[in-house]
Amino acid sequence: MREGATTFRLRARDKLGNADLTFTSKLGAKSGHITSSLSLRPSVPYRTSLAAGSVRQGSASTPVDRDLFPELRTVRGGMSVLPLGLAHGLAEYLEKYPYGCTEQLVSQGVPAMVLARRPEFGFSVAQASQSFDKVLDMLRSRQNEEGAYGLWAANAHVDDYVSVYAQHFLLEAREHGFTVPSEVLTQGAGYLQHLASTEGNSLFDERTRAYAIYLLTRQGVITTGYATSLERRVQTTYPAVWRQDLTGAFLAATYQLLRQEGRANTLIGASRFDRQRPADYQFYDDGLTHDAMLLYLIARHFPVRLGGLRAQAIDAIVTPIEHGSYNSLSSAYSIMALDAYVAATGPAASGRFTVSETLKDGSHRVLPLPAGTFPEADVSAGAQKVGFSSDAPVAAFYLLTQAGFDRTIPAHALSQGLEVVREYTDMNGKPVTDVTLGDELQVHLRFRALGTRPVASVALVDLLPGGFEVVERPPATPARARVVSLRRSGNETEDEGEGEARAGSAQAEEAASAWTPTFGEAVGSWSPDYAEVREDRVNVYGLADASAREFVYRVKATAAGSFALPPAYGEGLYDRAVRAWSQPGKIVVRRPK
Repeated sequence: MREGATTFRLRARDKLGNADLTFTSKLGAKSGHITSSLSLRPSVPYRTSLAAGSVRQGSASTPVDRDLFPELRTVRGGMSVLPLGLAHGLAEYLEKYPYGCTEQLVSQGVPAMVLARRPEFGFSVAQASQSFDKVLDMLRSRQNEEGAYGLWAANAHVDDYVSVYAQHFLLEAREHGFTVPSEVLTQGAGYLQHLASTEGNSLFDERTRAYAIYLLTRQGVITTGYATSLERRVQTTYPAVWRQDLTGAFLAATYQLLRQEGRANTLIGASRFDRQRPADYQFYDDGLTHDAMLLYLIARHFPVRLGGLRAQAIDAIVTPIEHGSYNSLSSAYSIMALDAYVAATGPAASGRFTVSETLKDGSHRVLPLPAGTFPEADVSAGAQKVGFSSDAPVAAFYLLTQAGFDRTIPAHALSQGLEVVREYTDMNGKPVTDVTLGDELQVHLRFRALGTRPVASVALVDLLPGGFEVVERPPATPARARVVSLRRSGNETEDEGEGEARAGSAQAEEAASAWTPTFGEAVGSWSPDYAEVREDRVNVYGLADASAREFVYRVKATAAGSFALPPAYGEGLYDRAVRAWSQPGKIVVRRPK
């Protein structure tokens, strides 16, 4: 009839996952036990990297250059004469994508939705349905009464392009046999019609409207008036560039659906695959995104043109993937494009493939490939290099996927287009590395873009040390609900609650007021687009420019011990060449004396 307490020490070992603790009590012949689990993870985030290329009646090799923990390790090599085989790696990249804006969650759902009918990719009917239902539930929860979708959550931040893309996903899903509620599509169509009836303030705005008009046409709406009106506007305002932009390609596909073949062929004939296209990630515009969507539109609506474009079109997709220039949106578009391409071109030439691994002792081992059009095999942990060979008379595409947690923890800070600094302080702002159990600390997350150009979408990931938890506060009750349409052209923000247009800094303040985090706060005039607390980390998203920006939140020490202080990571959501991490460290939590 009394209580007792005991203290014991634990040391983290190298096996990731659940670490179970079992407590047993005994009294005579009686006993009972209870089990509790701890989660053991490394001080680095999960990461997927792809190495791709092609050979024609020849061979190539690529190094296995990552030392990964065996838990959740995926290293596979594959080869196919059809470029759709690259979807293996893109699907792996999207499956474990760590962020959650509407575009990224929709893109995560694309592989299963598109590839479920191709058994070589391993998506069962149940898996595909589960993946689609997850995206559908998210979209339904984020769809507002106008039919648009909240960008980060069920809130008022709306991005027109992302909302149009979400509607595209739903239309594709319906065509692939998934059940899409009619009310969701109808509401989305109403939003597309509203968007199509308005004028854009930039070529990006007009591209978004052309995208919306194209999707409306696929839903059976007669869009001749919308299309001709938009064409007149862009011809007047952007006469030198709009035909080479996706604006022209979307209009060409629209005219083709409207049976205006002459106008459609003229416009699509002006489109060009452009791997050297200057990237503007603020407007979802880069070479792979442009070329993948262009290939998708040509394969679906102008398949006779593929004969003279095959090599150029496929090179435009494969080369950026080979150089790591892919992101969530361009990966999803690439899967859709390559699937449409294979459907339009039919069977390809056959060939014999060999995938082999070179081990650390210099020996070689041929990996057994399963039957099928897109075979791939697991690579062992002892491999240092993977070789690919083909005797096919056409180009064969190879892919090495490496995904998991790296064993090597960065020893020094890295700044590549971005700088990230993270500091733990007491409540008076004094840096600390030795604290007492129960103390609350401030975490200062500072960052800035390196260079003159801002980075439009940056994700900051701050992994929490073991024994700490984030101190959250109840969300503030908003004074009123409103829908804020965030225009990426940067020159317009609409507040439909008041029906006013604001300019300059007032626009940014109005947009930011639609959402505030339930923990932490930004310092100065900068505001994050979104911030979230997950089980073992804090994620902050927003614009990075040359000015030093700061986000501050609180953590509480909940266990005594010596804990690794993981580096804080930052990366461009769309420009994957932008990445940084802070200096790692250690923090000690002592029991009160």
